[in-house]
Amino acid sequence: MTEPNQTPSPENSRVVSLVNENGENYDFAILQSFDFDNGTYLLAMTESFPDQVFVIQQEGEDLKLVLEQERLQLIQEHLEKTNAQVQTVTVQDENGQTFNFQIVDQLEVEGKNYMLGLDIKGGNELVAFESNENGVTVVTDEALLAKLQAAFAASRPQPENMHLTLETENGETHEFQVVGQFQIDNKEYVLAVSTTNQEEVIALAFDGDQFSLITDDAEREKVNQFLAELPQHTA
Repeated sequence: MTEPNQTPSPENSRVVSLVNENGENYDFAILQSFDFDNGTYLLAMTESFPDQVFVIQQEGEDLKLVLEQERLQLIQEHLEKTNAQVQTVTVQDENGQTFNFQIVDQLEVEGKNYMLGLDIKGGNELVAFESNENGVTVVTDEALLAKLQAAFAASRPQPENMHLTLETENGETHEFQVVGQFQIDNKEYVLAVSTTNQEEVIALAFDGDQFSLITDDAEREKVNQFLAELPQHTA
């Protein structure tokens, strides 16, 4: 099983740390990435300033905050034109503790509006919210949560038959077609076959919206072991 080389995106780790000129360290939760002016940028939030969204420029493996007002204005205009917006909600628990969530999906079910959110501090646990004229409330009813889970799953794109283009470190591109999907430890993966060589098969992580190469050795070994145990005609 071969895998083209690719630099992992910090968006996949969800949290990055940056140090300011005073040596103070801040953890940023990555909300989304976008391309602008031949560069890659990230929208991020930090617990230290929960009411602000920051722009981080990515140059290879280096990350730096964008602070120039003129640059930020141009980026803001670009995001408005492309409708790239970040929506967040803030809720308090019974002890008065505040939590900030990035909304990652929205759906109407039986005439009511619901949203899925991720804690901006990081983590992969999704929280469901009901949204109405009175505000936003957390959904706790187990039967409703099960119904929402099924509805959100049905609304997400299905990876089967998707086509992917991967680029090697030499700049060569390879076309793949997704042929299957599987789950290990509650994490989704797909199998993709080269469109030019049916014997070239790769496994990719799939988070419901994007694909990423498996760069962790232990995770790759676990996936390879799972695939080795599959019947030959499904591999």
